[in-house]
This record gives sequence, C-alpha cells and structure tokens, in this order.
Amino acid sequence: MAQLQVAGLNASYVGDTMRLSGGLRNIGMWRTHAADLRVTVRGADGTIMQETVIRAEDDVLNAQAESGFF
Repeated sequence: MAQLQVAGLNASYVGDTMRLSGGLRNIGMWRTHAADLRVTVRGADGTIMQETVIRAEDDVLNAQAESGFF
C-alpha cells in the first residue's frame, strides 16, 4: 500500500491568482504512482470558489522520494 503525503506546502497570491507549490512524498517502502492532488478553494462561508487538479512533476515515486508540484 502506497503512503503519500504533501510536504512543504506553500501558498501565495499574485494579483488575483493563488499559487501553490510543494512536494508529494512517498513515505512508503515501495515505488508507487504519484496521485493527482485535488485542490478546493473555499470562501469564509464555506462556499466552493474554485476546484482544480494538480499533478506532481514525476509520474512514479521511488520509496522515500519526493516530486515537486506547482
């Protein structure tokens, strides 16, 4: 079973655009496919403002390896 976690998540605004970056880390003992990350931006009242899917730079992650995303 793969064990993936988001590492070093950073969010910043440039104008009206939010930029997310970080890494997807395989903390497991086996090589695995990198999962897509679904990001949901919600307003203060909980209303969904935007949803998007982010992909890691690499399709496959070795054990204990990390792949960046932006």
